[in-house]
Amino acid sequence: MMKATVKKMILTAAMAAFMVSASAMAEEDLIIEESFEAVEETAVEEAQAIEIEVLGLETIATAEVPEEVAQAAEAAKTEANAVAEEIEETEAAEAQSFIFENDEVIISAQAAAELPENIEMQVRKLEEGSEEYEVAKAAAAANSEAGEDAQYSFYDVTFTVDGNEVELADGSVYVQVEFKTVQISSEQTQEIFHIDETGANNVTAETEEGSNMSSVNFAM
Repeated sequence: MMKATVKKMILTAAMAAFMVSASAMAEEDLIIEESFEAVEETAVEEAQAIEIEVLGLETIATAEVPEEVAQAAEAAKTEANAVAEEIEETEAAEAQSFIFENDEVIISAQAAAELPENIEMQVRKLEEGSEEYEVAKAAAAANSEAGEDAQYSFYDVTFTVDGNEVELADGSVYVQVEFKTVQISSEQTQEIFHIDETGANNVTAETEEGSNMSSVNFAM
């Protein structure tokens, strides 16, 4: 009977020890759980802080621009577009240049406005005594101090597209005529005329007295 009582006491003591150990484990679990809760709470607070900072940045980024700043920006954009278009048009016009040369003259033309892409310049010297020559001579003589007795040379300058002559808007082409062989004495005068359907227009360039006119420029 005594042995049974001792065994029971030992078993009870062992159970008590196990309960204490289990209780310690429960307390440890509680400490770990509390630690996780503290970490989780810290993480939530940090996330909220980051969210607040991001919202602040978004507020700055989406803030309304003052009206005068927006108007100035729009004006600058419009001006930049206009300049770009002007440059593009100028480059397109500069790409269209033409030249003719023989033993007497160099006739060059530069587009002052956009012309058809496949446009060509045709230059032809009028034959003296021909009907075209006589018509041009009469128009020039009517506006020249020298009259019919002067010596004339005429060049017909036209522009064609696919072989067909086209009428250009006034001022759409600048023409330069350079003279290679014209030599005049101090007793002679030199006059240049641009003849079109309106008549003969004197485009003579100013030169020093007694000197030769090397070139002349005019729009057509």
